[in-house]
Amino acid sequence: MKNIYTFFIKFSIASLFVLCGNMANAQADNPPPLTIKDFAIWGGSNPANLYDKKQGVYSKGKATIIGNIGSNHLVELKGKSTITGNIYSGNGILLKEDIKITGNLFSLKASPNYKDPAIEGKEKLEVYGNITANGKIDFGKDKNTKSVISGLVSVPAPTAANYEGPVPSLGINDTLNLPVLPALPNVTPFDNRVGTKDITKGGKIQPG
Repeated sequence: MKNIYTFFIKFSIASLFVLCGNMANAQADNPPPLTIKDFAIWGGSNPANLYDKKQGVYSKGKATIIGNIGSNHLVELKGKSTITGNIYSGNGILLKEDIKITGNLFSLKASPNYKDPAIEGKEKLEVYGNITANGKIDFGKDKNTKSVISGLVSVPAPTAANYEGPVPSLGINDTLNLPVLPALPNVTPFDNRVGTKDITKGGKIQPG
């Protein structure tokens, strides 16, 4: 009887470890939805499936950014920039030359109206992290030896058609674990209130 009781305890503990392990793996495969507090910079909050090229995060000069960057539409970085953090986009990520990123890249490419590659980069691109795109990644031809992709690249099958660029250090697969971008509150209109009017020239603004 004692042996049976001891076996039951050991079996229960082993089962608990397996259950905890499975729960941890499930949480890793399905990360919790992001919130706006997870971002240092966020721009462009209209729904990602309604792509708007006027919305997004656009950096046109030399920049050093520490923290996550995100948009429902487009993240475009130009010039000599250093990013320490992840980049999330509901549609596209465009990286002009001489960009160094220590972090992961995610592109959901949620809108059929976004026609460019999910993620596109020019020469002298360094990415130290994993890259996941729901579409094509175009970093130039394999001979583009001035760029470094140090991590795992995940794109839809066929991977050979959906990834072009330097060989990633951890290889390429077709398993996509895409994040859930922040759900932001609706904007409350204020220009339809009684007494509001367009300001077209200088003048005194009355209280009210």
